[in-house]
Amino acid sequence: MNKEILSLTYDTNVKKLADEKRKYNIKAFSEMDRSGLEFKKIERRLFLYDTVAGEKLWIQYPGKETLTGKPWDFRPKMFIQKKNELMPDLAFPDIWDDL
Repeated sequence: MNKEILSLTYDTNVKKLADEKRKYNIKAFSEMDRSGLEFKKIERRLFLYDTVAGEKLWIQYPGKETLTGKPWDFRPKMFIQKKNELMPDLAFPDIWDDL
């Protein structure tokens, strides 16, 4: 595939805004209270987004990588409202394949 087709150029203001949002998100996620939580036993969900189709997207934490020393790990959770169905957990490779 041609590299030029996939490349994008952002102006300085867009890059600055993206950096500010990234730093804000990192700080916010790192400061979430995780005391007393345990993967697959006692977990929390944080609502993130409502899609146009009515799906609800959360992150659920802690994730399985917390067991291997990555305390900020979480996983996406999606609820499909029309079917009243919670989608199963996906591993990163599953999500990556869809992307």
